[in-house]
Amino acid sequence: MIDRHTVANRLIESYNRYMADQDPKKGLVSAWLKVPGYDKMFYGRAYEHPVSKKWIHGERACIDTALDRIYKGNIVDKKLPLGCEMITTLEPCTQFMPTRSGCSCSELIQQHRIDRVYCGARDPWHYVDGKPPFHPFKLIMTNNQAALERCQQLFSRLGSLED
Repeated sequence: MIDRHTVANRLIESYNRYMADQDPKKGLVSAWLKVPGYDKMFYGRAYEHPVSKKWIHGERACIDTALDRIYKGNIVDKKLPLGCEMITTLEPCTQFMPTRSGCSCSELIQQHRIDRVYCGARDPWHYVDGKPPFHPFKLIMTNNQAALERCQQLFSRLGSLED
């Protein structure tokens, strides 16, 4: 299980990486993945696909990075090992989005059997009747105030980009 200090540090690092590189072809949401048997965590950040112009969300970018390194580029039909945990700056999306590449991040996380997702900020865009969406995994919100504030700042920037 990822400890709360690691969660907070990775969320703050994600914020700092965004602030250092605000390339419009890179997104605000990033994710870290802890894979059993690997010392270092895998990192991925949302980006606009250069050909399709659809967005690869941070969770997908992170999973793709991990699969590429674990399976040495042969990632077709591969799954992550059991027991993986993810840290993401924003609650994984759950609904169809025409600008996103692939299925929802929540569905992708379920397909790869990721046990826990630690999250920096909730995403009210995916609420239905004021209620948060169902996730088929354990979603754990950070209780670190500094990490929470930075993730909420990222989310507020995302909202202004959509206007």
